[in-house]
Amino acid sequence: MFFQTSACEEEEEEEEEEGSERKPMASTTSNNGGFCTRFKPHILMVLAQIGYTFLYFITEASFNHGMNPNVYITYRHIVSGVVMFPFAYFLERYLI
Repeated sequence: MFFQTSACEEEEEEEEEEGSERKPMASTTSNNGGFCTRFKPHILMVLAQIGYTFLYFITEASFNHGMNPNVYITYRHIVSGVVMFPFAYFLERYLI
């Protein structure tokens, strides 16, 4: 059975014959949690979209029940500060 080789494969074979050193290319899958490593950006983007959807539903429900938008924004900033404080404290405390 005859298989055709692409131009890239032929160039790689020529480089190997010449004895030039090549850097290892990044593989599409890794042995250490290949699925999570390979699709990490996609998974994070889906989680971000789910977070925005959740925030949208909470916002709509709050405004439909008569909450003032200024009060809502204030609460939102307070909650985000409380949530981010532990990360900022523990991840940045040794940089000073």
